[in-house]
Amino acid sequence: CCPYMKKCVANSQEACSLPIADCRPMCFNSKSNADCTCGNANFPGNWQSPTCAAEASTLPPTTTTATTTMATTPTVVSAEAWEHFVLLNAIRATGFTCPQGMAFAPNNKALQFDCRLWKASYLHSRDMAENNY
Repeated sequence: CCPYMKKCVANSQEACSLPIADCRPMCFNSKSNADCTCGNANFPGNWQSPTCAAEASTLPPTTTTATTTMATTPTVVSAEAWEHFVLLNAIRATGFTCPQGMAFAPNNKALQFDCRLWKASYLHSRDMAENNY
């Protein structure tokens, strides 16, 4: 992803539609978004959901079984999946105590979204559902 625009592009020659984050200095993925200074007030709290289309060529081939054919993997993360990711980071930041009393201290290091991991978990979940695991 571009550290200035905070959008995924294939290369530095690819144009990107507005809005952009306008991060100065550039906000590389190795930095937490909270540590970035960006001109767009919507970044990072109300930013776009990640897209994983650029990595579609890295997907495993479609799998066919005797009873079902797996459909194409989506390249855009659903609003619900993105909301779950955002909520997970919020819970990590505040800490959590389970009903039986096990406590997890706050962790202010936000998780970074990874398209490869998202695709793998999506495909695994779909396979489990389709094959009644």
